[in-house]
Amino acid sequence: THLEASSSNRPYTQSEVLLRIPLEAQITRKTALETLLSLLPPEQNGRSTHLEELDDAFVLALYLAHERGLGINSRVWPYIATLPLRPTCALHWGWRQSVVDIVTAMSVEMGTDVQGWPNEISKAAEMAERIAMTLTRASGDTLAKRQGVDDVAENIRW
Repeated sequence: THLEASSSNRPYTQSEVLLRIPLEAQITRKTALETLLSLLPPEQNGRSTHLEELDDAFVLALYLAHERGLGINSRVWPYIATLPLRPTCALHWGWRQSVVDIVTAMSVEMGTDVQGWPNEISKAAEMAERIAMTLTRASGDTLAKRQGVDDVAENIRW
């Protein structure tokens, strides 16, 4: 039975269905855009917002930033609650020095040629921050903010 298969110690096969998620519960570009567009003031209805022109990753980032701002009132809160509280991306300012330290250690301890890596990491992180700030300026007034956090940019960086 299904229960027996899920409680065994054997590995799952690629063909086994482990979880079914109804389409209406999935986070897609379409559902993200529907939510984001509904946040715009009525005078924006029917006018181009450029949201539709954004890459999927940016649309989903804005959507998740908004839903995170809603907290437990978000329809996708159970999913958001499983995500790390602190971003795990190496480009996030909170990790940058650790990443540079690791790169330096790779050079010193393993003899890896890492010339220019710290500079490239910094440039990529600066670009990520510029993107986050651009999205904040463009959408920050319409996205929900977490309680006790005045700046929606923190959710977008997340």
